[in-house]
Amino acid sequence: MIQSFRIDGIYDKRTLKLLKEKGVRDFCFDFSPKSFSFVQEHVFLSDLLPLVDEKDQIFFYFARSDDPMIKKLYSDIGILSKKAILECAEWPIDPLELGHKYLLNYSESFDTKLIDSNDFQGIIIEYEVLEKQYKSGKLRTFLLDIHHKIPEHIKGTKKIILKANFGENIQSSLIDSIGFELLSFSINSKIEICYRNVDLKKLSIEIDLQQNLLNSF
Repeated sequence: MIQSFRIDGIYDKRTLKLLKEKGVRDFCFDFSPKSFSFVQEHVFLSDLLPLVDEKDQIFFYFARSDDPMIKKLYSDIGILSKKAILECAEWPIDPLELGHKYLLNYSESFDTKLIDSNDFQGIIIEYEVLEKQYKSGKLRTFLLDIHHKIPEHIKGTKKIILKANFGENIQSSLIDSIGFELLSFSINSKIEICYRNVDLKKLSIEIDLQQNLLNSF
């Protein structure tokens, strides 16, 4: 059952302040330069990190695991590096070599040793992937594959995260079918006044709507 939700792509402190006021505790910061939600490290360290407290869970997104900024960022945040969770779109460097907690995007060909590692924190599934499986009539096979990939002895200790977009028409029946622990939404144009300018009123409304959705499960 979904316990909470996460907001991805936060790039300014007024947005982070509002999210914390609304009770959000899971945040993902995007360090991929080509992303619309890219946040520079110096901005993260000076403006955003001071707002994070011990009750919050932070995630770092990078396009590739060989980005030299990963090592620098983890060094610069000190003791928080032991709590932060890393996500990468591509893993040219094996996550086990990096020595950080990590999430993996769903794949039909997971390497077993990556799942068995103590640093493995869970699986990310895109909502559009889930919806595609449903529409093609392959949802049951897809669900069996997911649960097969996560061994019984670690179920309940790892997260299954559903990543969606604001404005997406999410079917509660699809969410119930897997048992996600975290519902993740990315900052996008649906809640921006203009490029990289979040409409805090719209964001607040969306947070309330999603909170009501969680409470209905």
